[in-house]
Amino acid sequence: MNRANPSDLRDALMMAQSFIKAGILFVPMPVLSAEDAQHLGAMANERLDQLEREADESP
Repeated sequence: MNRANPSDLRDALMMAQSFIKAGILFVPMPVLSAEDAQHLGAMANERLDQLEREADESP
């Protein structure tokens, strides 16, 4: 197992804290590689976009 870069860990912690402040339930996922991190990040962005669209549609 390779240890994560401290800067990347700080970024992940800041993102988790942002989700908590916004009241967004999330599941922490271990990252296997830089490519996996990009894929998971893209999935998170898609889901956030979906949440935003759903919030815009609700009265």
